[in-house]
Amino acid sequence: KAMTLEEVKAITDWTAYNGSFGVSVEDTKQFVYFVRITDNAGNVTYLSTNGAEYDTTAPVISGIENGKTYYTTQKVTVTEKNVASITLNGEDAGTNITLDGNKDTTYTIVVTDKAGNSTTVTVTMKPISDLSAPIDSLNKDNVNSGNEQVVDEVKAAVAAVDTTNATEQEKAALKEITDKAAELEKVIDDTKAEIARINEELNKHNADTVNSDDAAALEQLGKDIKALTDGGNLTDAERTALSEDADDVAAMQKTVADTKAENDRISDAVDGYDLATVTSDDKADLEQLLADINEQLQSTNLTEEEISELNGDKKAVEDLLTKIKGTDELIDKLTED
Repeated sequence: KAMTLEEVKAITDWTAYNGSFGVSVEDTKQFVYFVRITDNAGNVTYLSTNGAEYDTTAPVISGIENGKTYYTTQKVTVTEKNVASITLNGEDAGTNITLDGNKDTTYTIVVTDKAGNSTTVTVTMKPISDLSAPIDSLNKDNVNSGNEQVVDEVKAAVAAVDTTNATEQEKAALKEITDKAAELEKVIDDTKAEIARINEELNKHNADTVNSDDAAALEQLGKDIKALTDGGNLTDAERTALSEDADDVAAMQKTVADTKAENDRISDAVDGYDLATVTSDDKADLEQLLADINEQLQSTNLTEEEISELNGDKKAVEDLLTKIKGTDELIDKLTED
């Protein structure tokens, strides 16, 4: 602290120096040095620094980071007690600086204090539209799971943008990108969910046991697969896998159709005979028909109802053959008599 001459003369704890002495500098620390000089004749002189402050610290520029890229408006604060000059891109500026966002430019701030200390910060400002560039060509009609990573990266990049001082227009532009990414993500998720549902449904059916009860479900599966493969939301691998699924469905539909066709043929054939009119001339055809029924009953692609109908047809054919046998035996007996 500053002292009067009388106060200085009253000091008793002086430190002796026979040579030179220096000042220990601490940034922003204020101090007063008092010096008493005595010559050989005993003459005394008092000196005072009258207060001194040393500045060894460079100015501080806060609110932005040197070398970083920004997309939205940034507020910059300069902290320096002894400012000599502040410039923004070479032009004089104040301690509070606004860097306009959403444009393609570079900002350089240089702050120098009166002690000659200087701090320079350079940042890059980019248009917000640059963030959406990786997904600009994507839409709900062509996005697929192969684009999932790039969509996630765009979402993350937008989320990482510092919007503390963003304008409403900048926030709206960022939201537009986020909304589009969310829409694309939903299409990807919905497509993956539909593929999973189709596979789950397909696994409920087996070529060895599929029957006419599965016909409606198989028909719908075929339509669902076609809807996906006709669209643009599949990767090549997904499209190939679904095409193979479509082939499996078609094969099972053919099995169901062939089984039904054979059942119908047998039923129509049986209906063509009548106990009242059947003759021995029909025997060979009826025996073949019976063999066909027995073979069809071995199929694992029949419903319980179809099995019951086939057993009914079998009984009818057996009755017809019995009638023929009985008639033949009667004719033989009459002939013998």
